[in-house]
Amino acid sequence: MVQIKGFMYDVSDGMKGGADYIEKMMVRLSGYGYNMLVLYLEHCFQFPSHPAIGTNESLTPADIQRLDEVAAKLGMDLVPLVNIAGHTEGFGFLEAYKHMCADPTGQTRAVGQLLVDSKDSLQLLEELYADIFATFKSKYIHIGADEIYTKYQLLDIPEEQRFAIAADRVIHMIELVKRKGRIPLLWGDMFLKNEETIARIPDEAIICDWAYFSDPQFKGLSNVKSQQTLKNAGKKTVAFPAINHFYGNPVVSVNSTMNITAFYQDHLDVFGDEALGTILCVWGTEAGTFFTTSWPWLYLQGKLFAGEKSQGMDFMREYTRLEWGVDTNGLAEWYDLVDVQVQKVLLFEAITDDGVRNAVQGYNNRPYKLLRLFVRDVFRMENPLPVLNDARKWMTPKVRAELRTIFEKAVHVAERMHSQAQSRQEEPRMLLEWTHLFIHVLNLLDQLEQAGLHYNQAARHQGLDQERYASSLADCVKCLRQMEQTMGALIRWAELSIELEDSADYESWWVREGQGHIRRMADELETGKSGRRGLVNFEVFIRINPSVPFAGRRWKMLAH
Repeated sequence: MVQIKGFMYDVSDGMKGGADYIEKMMVRLSGYGYNMLVLYLEHCFQFPSHPAIGTNESLTPADIQRLDEVAAKLGMDLVPLVNIAGHTEGFGFLEAYKHMCADPTGQTRAVGQLLVDSKDSLQLLEELYADIFATFKSKYIHIGADEIYTKYQLLDIPEEQRFAIAADRVIHMIELVKRKGRIPLLWGDMFLKNEETIARIPDEAIICDWAYFSDPQFKGLSNVKSQQTLKNAGKKTVAFPAINHFYGNPVVSVNSTMNITAFYQDHLDVFGDEALGTILCVWGTEAGTFFTTSWPWLYLQGKLFAGEKSQGMDFMREYTRLEWGVDTNGLAEWYDLVDVQVQKVLLFEAITDDGVRNAVQGYNNRPYKLLRLFVRDVFRMENPLPVLNDARKWMTPKVRAELRTIFEKAVHVAERMHSQAQSRQEEPRMLLEWTHLFIHVLNLLDQLEQAGLHYNQAARHQGLDQERYASSLADCVKCLRQMEQTMGALIRWAELSIELEDSADYESWWVREGQGHIRRMADELETGKSGRRGLVNFEVFIRINPSVPFAGRRWKMLAH
């Protein structure tokens, strides 16, 4: 029986981190056999020593005290994770702390890297950790320390020597945690990339070995090598697999299942009686993503903790029977459609279509990433038209038709599960709503394509046939109005995720802006107030701000 049976919840990326939601989560996790919940905080905590950090929605010390009491009753550890080097843009973007990060302008990824040789950044960390020590009761403290990109700092030192200095910062924070009588946890990736530094990690620390099987063509579907390296170095280690929807929904179902089952077994095989355990994680749920899809895989990990075996996707039927009262293979069928079959469509079309092939290859032949990031971008643009238009290079009419057929089948599957559910009806409801959401995104692509055809037809007739010009332009406006209405469906989805999930309130802001932009585009064409003698080409039109006068060669200055 392993000692650590954990789950890590990311409250920093699209989530409120609401105490009520987390309390319910803890109760449910405990029922699945978990004894640890790691809160991945980044900047999303109201630090008493630095009130500028965090948001109004962020967890407070009072929230943590309440949740710690719940954890104690459940026999769980509530563990904080506050990063000490990488993933610190929540500090770097703030005026008061920008000088402590590798890019004080905030214009590059380096804004998320605290300077590892800065006295100011060290003082900041020590003060933030004093708040953490005073608030959290757990004997464990996770200091992060993953993805420290030394290419952004220590530039006067040869690159091969930089991580040794970064390791000094990591070791300092480990020792700080130890002096407070706590057990430090840290990510292992940077030390595994610099194996000569592994020996420097104090033996009391627990290394979290993460790998997610997200690109198996580049990494083997095994963590035996990294686990063996850490064991040979005499280091305490936990396995850290993931439920992969960090590119968006749906969960990458087969990869996530393999990651959880294989990684857990690798850990047991390598460490034997010294195996500490596993912490399953979820990264970010934003831009159309939602958390409740994680629960079947949380259930799967719980089965493994209990010493039970699982074959393939059989756990899904067990899960829906136990949690929904639905004794069918519906959930596995739904994932086969919206995940597996969708990827097959894109991979097959990539054989014969250059646009699809280039797009898929651009994401290292991972079609699930291509598709999910496209949907996320639609949710994250004040002007979604360029994103939609660019996607038409690979979201061809044929691809869209095939995907529509798949998702219409998935709607029927989700409807059956929702109608049959006796409990937790919100879970199959969210699957059904998300399936409809994807169809709405396909509708946006169809509507934009029609708008472009009518726009181009109007441009050809402008000055030659006023009646056909006016008719074509009116048809273009009609298509844009349809897109405006379809964006309303995306807004309703975002509002639903805020209502039923733990999504942050800002999740509906972007799509509202996108809807407003499309409305203004339609208004401009309808009123003809732009003062232009001729219609600009459609590629330019969809990229400009309709509120700004067109300026010929300067259109790029007006685009966004």
